Amino acid sequence: MGHAPWHMWLVAPVALGFGGARAWDYLSTHGGGGGILTGVTYVQIVSAGQGLPGWVAAAWAVGVWLGVIGALLLLLKSRFASTAFALSLTGTFVTALGCAVLTVVPMAQLFGSGRLLITLGIPIVTFLLWRYARRMTRAGHLR
Repeated sequence: MGHAPWHMWLVAPVALGFGGARAWDYLSTHGGGGGILTGVTYVQIVSAGQGLPGWVAAAWAVGVWLGVIGALLLLLKSRFASTAFALSLTGTFVTALGCAVLTVVPMAQLFGSGRLLITLGIPIVTFLLWRYARRMTRAGHLR
């Protein structure tokens, strides 16, 4: 195993910041602080499916917390980072699918374009982090 390439020291902290932002949003949403739902009315939240089934809430938790774990594992140069990001990506897609299928109000109408872009960007960034961790593992930089 060689030394970590310079870009890993850039990507890993960014991944941790990304995971931290997702964790803050998750905790804020569940704690009543708003999170991504800040500025959204109670009626909009209920009509969009705030009472979504447990499997959607579980998938959201998996997506968020395994993303944080993946970032920490990347910082620790662990080969398990790619597995954590893969599971995070799976949780993120299941959450998105559940919300898309089960919400009454279209997401664009509920969140507006800014929040919708953030929501769409999360699986893209998670996918890129998974690919990066997988490449670093294959290159022998993660043990």
